[in-house]
Amino acid sequence: MFVFFDADFHHVHRVEEAVGGFAGVVLGVFVVQLGALFGGSSAAHQQFHVCPCPRPPGVIGAAFCCSVCILVQINKVILGCNSMSMRVINVIGHSNSGKTTLVSRLVPMLAEVGTVATVKHMGHHVWELPAGKDTTVHFAGGSAATAGIDAEKTVMSLRTTDVYEILDFYAWKGYDFAVVEGFKEEGFSCVVLGDLAAEHVVVRDADAEQVFLMRDLFEVYVPRCRKK
Repeated sequence: MFVFFDADFHHVHRVEEAVGGFAGVVLGVFVVQLGALFGGSSAAHQQFHVCPCPRPPGVIGAAFCCSVCILVQINKVILGCNSMSMRVINVIGHSNSGKTTLVSRLVPMLAEVGTVATVKHMGHHVWELPAGKDTTVHFAGGSAATAGIDAEKTVMSLRTTDVYEILDFYAWKGYDFAVVEGFKEEGFSCVVLGDLAAEHVVVRDADAEQVFLMRDLFEVYVPRCRKK
């Protein structure tokens, strides 16, 4: 049994028949995925970039996994996670390996085909807010977020060090690419410069042109559901 509220939240409707409807949706999605996998290539599951799970064995397993993932994504969209297409490109390597140079060349290329946002891991460096400025006073006073808007741009300070919160925000904004630099401990698909040991490596020691051409091989970021 499902219970939902109407628009003014004054009435509760019990809809046992929704169970049958939901089951029909699940079955329909499953059949569509099964047909796609039988009728298409064996890599159909892997080409469904929104699906974050590894390819299970067999066509039946792949179809079931894709079906579940589709329903999960639909649910996330309903709950406020409305962007399912932002790809995260993590550029990592030892100090002075050329990460910032690569990012500075890659961002303009990506900007020609979509919207781009970046995140920089500052390490042990602290980004000092300018002393005496009104926004600094606001932030020091305890605001969770402070923004200063001039004629050309907005500069924000957020009281968080969680890269996933920033990526959630970027995804909610609908950006196409997030280029992150220096997040060696996270599990993002990555470009590695040098001999740094890493997992989820898409390419090593590539230049900006190579990374740009491989942009669709980087994983799609699925944002967490927006808090109400």
